Amino acid sequence: MLRKLKAQSRENLIARKPHLLKMLSEFGDFYLELRWDFQSWIPLLSRMLPSDVCKIYKRGTSLRLDTTLVDFNDRTWERGDISFIFTSDCDRSKDQLVILDHESKVFQRIRHEESEAELDEEVDVLMSSDIVSAQMSTKPITFERTMTGWIFKHEKLEQVGDYSAVYYTVEGMSLVTRKRREHLTAEDIKKNKAFIQNLAIGSIMAEDEFKVIPLGNR
Repeated sequence: MLRKLKAQSRENLIARKPHLLKMLSEFGDFYLELRWDFQSWIPLLSRMLPSDVCKIYKRGTSLRLDTTLVDFNDRTWERGDISFIFTSDCDRSKDQLVILDHESKVFQRIRHEESEAELDEEVDVLMSSDIVSAQMSTKPITFERTMTGWIFKHEKLEQVGDYSAVYYTVEGMSLVTRKRREHLTAEDIKKNKAFIQNLAIGSIMAEDEFKVIPLGNR
């Protein structure tokens, strides 16, 4: 079932690929910074909550995403310096997704095909993992023009390249996650946690998929 689901996902992506590449080709190259954070009414708590500035680069049909938040699970998070680089072409064989860890000086190239051992291991993880569902509420969301100035308020604007950008404040967005683990034993939880930790540090990667980047300029 897992193998069939993965095959269907690849087929759907291949079917949509020409349209996506056409849109990327027609869209101009750009650089974008996207900042997000969590806020709380409790004094000083907002400074302790996770936040990040994602840097997105687009050139031709290639995309790059830089982030410093490498792990975010329950009430814990881990900082780092990670890049996701996607390059694509009409020729499927030239598609490539690479994950770079600038601090550890390593990278991993994501493959299209998986071995039987890897599929079996993934099934074991799924059967011994939490059941997590997430739902985002969009009905109460409101958009308001951001105002600036101490005495004489005016709408906040900023020149971004050749464009005059308008600032908006978004409020009312909520994300609710529900987790079920009554089907798991204490051993399942412990084993799965250890697997995720090993995956995060790359200790279960095959040698041909885990390579050291020579020291030098980024």
